[in-house]
Amino acid sequence: SAAQAALKQASQDILAGTELKYVLTTAGNWLGPIQKFRLTVEKPSDKALVSLCAKGIKRAGPTTFTLAEDDYVPAGDLNVLF
Repeated sequence: SAAQAALKQASQDILAGTELKYVLTTAGNWLGPIQKFRLTVEKPSDKALVSLCAKGIKRAGPTTFTLAEDDYVPAGDLNVLF
């Protein structure tokens, strides 16, 4: 498949990344859920790899993924590796 070919090519290259952590669990201390939560992940190109584990995330375009929820109560913090 195209994903397997891209993974094989990527494994031949040196992989490096940056990790970003965003604390969402303090929402439990807020006055309620996040009323309008929206997460957008945009890849730099359609050939870039991305792995997403967020329940409900959808592909919005060739390089864009979005998650939108009303009254969102996060189960954990957001960790992004790019």
